[in-house]
Amino acid sequence: MTNTFTHQMVISGVGGQGVLFVTRLLAEAAIAKALPVFTSETHGMAQRGGTVISHLKVGPFASPLINPGRRIASSP
Repeated sequence: MTNTFTHQMVISGVGGQGVLFVTRLLAEAAIAKALPVFTSETHGMAQRGGTVISHLKVGPFASPLINPGRRIASSP
């Protein structure tokens, strides 16, 4: 039985709140631990106070996006 670490996060905010910085920080921390990482970003109208959404997956995933209705965070 293998104990594989998996984690999925959706990080969201409005333009200027550091969503992309936090995503990159978490991704680089996972990379430093030699874990596979996927990220995806949606910027929207961030410069005008609009939303910024980032998906972060750590573990053996095949796609960077988290499907709607899925459990957001999981760890065995």
